[in-house]
Amino acid sequence: MEKKNNNKKETFIISNPDDLKRLDKKLINNNRRLVISRVPKPTKRAFKEFSELEFEGDYGMTLKWCFDISMIYSTIILRLEKLEESMLEESNTSSRKEEHGIKTLGGTIIKNKKNE
Repeated sequence: MEKKNNNKKETFIISNPDDLKRLDKKLINNNRRLVISRVPKPTKRAFKEFSELEFEGDYGMTLKWCFDISMIYSTIILRLEKLEESMLEESNTSSRKEEHGIKTLGGTIIKNKKNE
Protein backbone atom coordinates (compact mmCIF):
# COMPACT_ATOMS: atom_id res chain seq x y z
CA MET A 1 0.00 0.00 0.00
CA GLU A 2 1.42 3.37 -0.96
CA LYS A 3 0.71 6.71 0.64
CA LYS A 4 1.85 10.12 -0.56
CA ASN A 5 3.23 12.41 2.09
CA ASN A 6 4.69 15.80 1.10
CA ASN A 7 5.33 14.53 -2.44
CA LYS A 8 7.25 11.54 -1.06
CA LYS A 9 5.96 8.03 -1.60
CA GLU A 10 5.79 5.98 1.52
CA THR A 11 5.54 2.24 1.10
CA PHE A 12 4.11 -0.09 3.70
CA ILE A 13 4.68 -3.82 3.56
CA ILE A 14 1.83 -5.37 5.47
CA SER A 15 3.78 -8.52 6.33
CA ASN A 16 6.47 -6.40 8.03
CA PRO A 17 5.46 -5.78 11.69
CA ASP A 18 7.30 -2.42 11.81
CA ASP A 19 5.57 -1.19 8.66
CA LEU A 20 2.27 -2.38 10.01
CA LYS A 21 2.85 -0.39 13.22
CA ARG A 22 3.78 2.74 11.22
CA LEU A 23 0.69 2.36 9.05
CA ASP A 24 -1.50 1.82 12.08
CA LYS A 25 -0.05 4.96 13.70
CA LYS A 26 -0.72 7.00 10.54
CA LEU A 27 -4.29 5.76 10.35
CA ILE A 28 -4.93 6.51 14.02
CA ASN A 29 -3.58 10.04 13.59
CA ASN A 30 -5.75 10.62 10.53
CA ASN A 31 -8.52 12.97 11.69
CA ARG A 32 -10.81 11.80 8.89
CA ARG A 33 -10.80 8.23 10.16
CA LEU A 34 -13.93 6.82 11.76
CA VAL A 35 -14.32 3.41 13.33
CA ILE A 36 -17.77 2.12 14.18
CA SER A 37 -18.01 -1.13 16.08
CA ARG A 38 -20.82 -3.40 17.27
CA VAL A 39 -22.86 -3.02 14.08
CA PRO A 40 -25.23 -5.95 13.51
CA LYS A 41 -24.15 -7.99 10.47
CA PRO A 42 -27.43 -7.50 8.54
CA THR A 43 -27.23 -3.73 9.09
CA LYS A 44 -23.59 -3.61 8.03
CA ARG A 45 -24.33 -5.68 4.93
CA ALA A 46 -27.31 -3.47 3.99
CA PHE A 47 -25.25 -0.30 4.57
CA LYS A 48 -22.42 -1.56 2.36
CA GLU A 49 -24.82 -2.64 -0.40
CA PHE A 50 -26.63 0.71 -0.27
CA SER A 51 -23.31 2.55 -0.31
CA GLU A 52 -22.13 0.64 -3.38
CA LEU A 53 -25.42 1.15 -5.18
CA GLU A 54 -25.98 4.85 -4.44
CA PHE A 55 -22.57 6.31 -3.57
CA GLU A 56 -20.06 4.09 -5.37
CA GLY A 57 -18.85 2.68 -2.07
CA ASP A 58 -18.16 6.07 -0.46
CA TYR A 59 -19.04 5.23 3.16
CA GLY A 60 -18.53 8.82 4.30
CA MET A 61 -21.13 10.19 1.88
CA THR A 62 -23.45 7.29 2.69
CA LEU A 63 -23.18 8.08 6.39
CA LYS A 64 -23.78 11.79 5.71
CA TRP A 65 -26.89 10.96 3.65
CA CYS A 66 -28.21 8.68 6.41
CA PHE A 67 -27.60 11.42 8.99
CA ASP A 68 -29.32 14.07 6.84
CA ILE A 69 -32.32 11.81 6.30
CA SER A 70 -32.57 11.09 10.03
CA MET A 71 -32.61 14.85 10.76
CA ILE A 72 -35.38 15.36 8.19
CA TYR A 73 -37.30 12.43 9.68
CA SER A 74 -36.99 13.91 13.19
CA THR A 75 -38.30 17.26 11.94
CA ILE A 76 -41.26 15.57 10.23
CA ILE A 77 -42.11 13.60 13.37
CA LEU A 78 -42.03 16.77 15.51
CA ARG A 79 -44.29 18.58 13.04
CA LEU A 80 -46.71 15.68 12.92
CA GLU A 81 -46.87 15.59 16.72
CA LYS A 82 -47.63 19.34 16.81
CA LEU A 83 -50.28 18.91 14.12
CA GLU A 84 -51.84 16.05 16.06
CA GLU A 85 -51.93 18.15 19.24
CA SER A 86 -53.50 21.03 17.33
CA MET A 87 -56.12 18.77 15.78
CA LEU A 88 -56.96 17.22 19.16
CA GLU A 89 -57.26 20.65 20.71
CA GLU A 90 -59.51 21.80 17.88
CA SER A 91 -61.60 18.64 18.20
CA ASN A 92 -62.00 19.18 21.96
CA THR A 93 -62.98 22.81 21.41
CA SER A 94 -65.56 21.95 18.77
CA SER A 95 -67.04 19.16 20.91
CA ARG A 96 -67.43 21.63 23.81
CA LYS A 97 -69.19 24.01 21.43
CA GLU A 98 -71.52 21.18 20.41
CA GLU A 99 -72.27 20.34 24.06
CA HIS A 100 -72.81 23.90 25.32
CA GLY A 101 -73.64 25.81 22.18
CA ILE A 102 -71.92 28.98 21.04
CA LYS A 103 -72.19 32.16 23.07
CA THR A 104 -72.32 35.30 20.97
CA LEU A 105 -70.88 38.67 22.02
CA GLY A 106 -74.39 39.83 22.88
CA GLY A 107 -74.72 36.97 25.37
CA THR A 108 -77.11 34.86 23.31
CA ILE A 109 -76.39 31.12 23.39
CA ILE A 110 -76.92 29.35 20.10
CA LYS A 111 -77.42 25.62 20.59
CA ASN A 112 -77.18 22.87 18.05
CA LYS A 113 -80.41 21.23 17.06
CA LYS A 114 -78.89 17.94 18.29
CA ASN A 115 -78.64 19.30 21.83
CA GLU A 116 -82.16 20.80 22.05
